[in-house]
Amino acid sequence: MSSDFPIVFALYPRLTQLDFTAPLEVLARLPGASTVLAASRGGELSADGGVVFANVRPLDEVAACALLCVPGGFGSTAAMEAACPTQIVTISGRMKSMVSKMASPAVMEPPGELM
Repeated sequence: MSSDFPIVFALYPRLTQLDFTAPLEVLARLPGASTVLAASRGGELSADGGVVFANVRPLDEVAACALLCVPGGFGSTAAMEAACPTQIVTISGRMKSMVSKMASPAVMEPPGELM
């Protein structure tokens, strides 16, 4: 399915489930939007509260991205120390729009200012 506005959620182990699902529920309703769940290796991923997300795509396989959302969580430090940042920067180079780092409060930045 083709989308005018592909939204990629970059997930990692021990993310905070609410920081992810609340924005997903809102953004998925934008006209022309499609959502992609992606993580460093793809597959299954466990959130901090025990929720498991299945069928998560590897970040390297993400071809298009208009909005990149990185939710908050207790695993964010470990994710930033792993391979994830390099993959996110690669994705942000393919972006048409903005980067969103989900936190309190959420911050929107142009793609070149992710790191």
